[in-house]
Amino acid sequence: MKFKLFLILGGIFLGAGCGQNSDTGDVGTAEDPSETMVARIEVAMDSDGRPADDKAIDANRKPVEILAFMGIEEGMSVLDASAGGGYYTELLSAAVGPDGMVYMQNNQASAQRNGVAIGARLAG
Repeated sequence: MKFKLFLILGGIFLGAGCGQNSDTGDVGTAEDPSETMVARIEVAMDSDGRPADDKAIDANRKPVEILAFMGIEEGMSVLDASAGGGYYTELLSAAVGPDGMVYMQNNQASAQRNGVAIGARLAG
């Protein structure tokens, strides 16, 4: 079982490295995140269906700044490794938009601990 998981995760990581090659310009300079991406994240943060516990920690976690720092853009495929209860998974989904893809990964202990929270988040 562990070997299968290793192969699957290895394939995901290798596939992530085979994405589009884009001209990044100067290395060491970060572009401002697109206004569209920021707006999508802010709408997701203010959503009525979002857990109150998530909203309570937004000010400390600064998700817009974190996702901009990571260089997340519309249409990307991203992996949320050690996703826990899915706080960033949900916001990553908003950041990459309808043409992007977010993969959520947890180890077995975390999946068991956060299973109910993840199920509720995915359901609604």
